[in-house]
Amino acid sequence: MQVLSQSDFFTRLEELFDKHYSPALAKKLVPFAHRLFDLFPIEELAEERIEDIEGFVHSLYLFSNKWDILRPKVRVFNPSLEEDGWVNDATAIFILQRDMPFLVDSVRILLNRIGIDVQVIKSTLLNVVRDEEGNLLDLLATADDPNSRPEALIFIDIDLHTSTETLQTLEHEIVDVLQDVPLI
Repeated sequence: MQVLSQSDFFTRLEELFDKHYSPALAKKLVPFAHRLFDLFPIEELAEERIEDIEGFVHSLYLFSNKWDILRPKVRVFNPSLEEDGWVNDATAIFILQRDMPFLVDSVRILLNRIGIDVQVIKSTLLNVVRDEEGNLLDLLATADDPNSRPEALIFIDIDLHTSTETLQTLEHEIVDVLQDVPLI
């Protein structure tokens, strides 16, 4: 992808959302993408296809849409165009957890301890409103909304791992570490 200005980047993403998703979903993806990338140096995405970024945003949104708030939500996977709508030359890790100190540090320490190289790590704080079943009602609530709660949405790219067993083991280890973070 050529280097786009931030404005052009978001305009192009919005066009793709409008083209590929229902109007209702596209309307949710646009502010979600802004929240993810507003403070992100867009030039760092110059090597990525805009269609893969579109699929990434959609995939991360779907991941965030429902969550049992009693435990961390983790997905370790190798994105495929057919299943996820995007491809990546690395293994992706999505994490959704109640916001608290040391989340990113704890995961980074785990990955370093087991010898996994991190290529990219990004954390976004979201103030959200969920219903009793954990369904997302408002992705961009304000912090002063009494029904909102802060959640950390973390995305990590690591070196490619293709073994299903390795991916599942890593997912369980990350969940275990994140369950211990509130005890720190």
